[in-house]
Amino acid sequence: MPYFDFNAHMRRYKLVPWRVARVGRRVRHTFAQHFVLGAEYKKTHNKIRTATNTLRELWAQRLLELVSRRLWFPGSQKPDPHHPDFDLRKFELTYRRCLFCRPAYLYFAWRRKTTATFRPCHKSQICPFCAARVAAVNYRYVKSTMRELVKKAPRTKCVVACRIVGRDFLAPAFHPLHGCEDDQISEYIKLMQAEIAAHKTAYQQVAKQLQRRTLGSMAHIVVVPLAAGWRVETRQFVLQQSNKSWPRVKLRNGKVLYAKSAPVVACCTPDGAKFFDIFGAFSQYPRSLLTGYVEFTAAYLVSTAGTRLSSGTGLFKKTGRRLIPYYRQKDADARARKKELQASRGAAENDL
Repeated sequence: MPYFDFNAHMRRYKLVPWRVARVGRRVRHTFAQHFVLGAEYKKTHNKIRTATNTLRELWAQRLLELVSRRLWFPGSQKPDPHHPDFDLRKFELTYRRCLFCRPAYLYFAWRRKTTATFRPCHKSQICPFCAARVAAVNYRYVKSTMRELVKKAPRTKCVVACRIVGRDFLAPAFHPLHGCEDDQISEYIKLMQAEIAAHKTAYQQVAKQLQRRTLGSMAHIVVVPLAAGWRVETRQFVLQQSNKSWPRVKLRNGKVLYAKSAPVVACCTPDGAKFFDIFGAFSQYPRSLLTGYVEFTAAYLVSTAGTRLSSGTGLFKKTGRRLIPYYRQKDADARARKKELQASRGAAENDL
């Protein structure tokens, strides 16, 4: 088979300009914007569009770097065009879907022929827009659960709390200018797997206690690339009946990076600022996955492939990507009921 320049072939795919109709104004849309773009400035619509375009360019550049250097591949197969089982068309579709992944907090004016091109890629472990989509449905689910508690007991003493504990470790023999060899990345993958296994073991030691002593809890392991290594964090979010001690993940030489709590009644106010900040800290996207060294990002992606990094107990047992189809069907049923109600009202007016 003649030589096939795979990198030049993948560079043919360019970002298609967005035609943004409007910015979402619902609370979950605002939370997704906060989750991805941060809270450093006042988010006007123009700033949201500009910041989202910048983030999209970073995501496209990081995706091209990972694929062109054969460090990570969004599909199940490796891009080896000389292998007899390699399906170039299938790989192109997967790559394009990741490249053209759209945010959930923007509304677009699509042309008919390009509508099917812009769909979620469901790579929430690295894609900022899919990660924000998962965080938004988690926010919607947790907020509705708290509203039901306050509706049943307006004077409830339940509280929500978030705690983040992390531990840093260095990448051996890594040069900031020259990077490292592929064999060294394999060593980084082993180190990352061992560190994540230690965090999962620490969480399993308190999982049963969380089930008994809290109404609901969520936990998520997050990897943050640094200048000379990584920081692995275990983030906990709990809902309990009173402001008492609750089971916490403990790590040897670990540091508590964030710890805050608030009453559920105060979180269900119209602005919801307290809950917004607490759950935002739990869900914050590590932007250094796109701006840091590509070798560190690749080691994280390869080491966590097929590994579950989040868990829930009690009222929050059903969290994460499983909520996306649930709310999609729920919204579709609500729209159908609304149309039926409008049709019945129109028929009643005609009878009069």
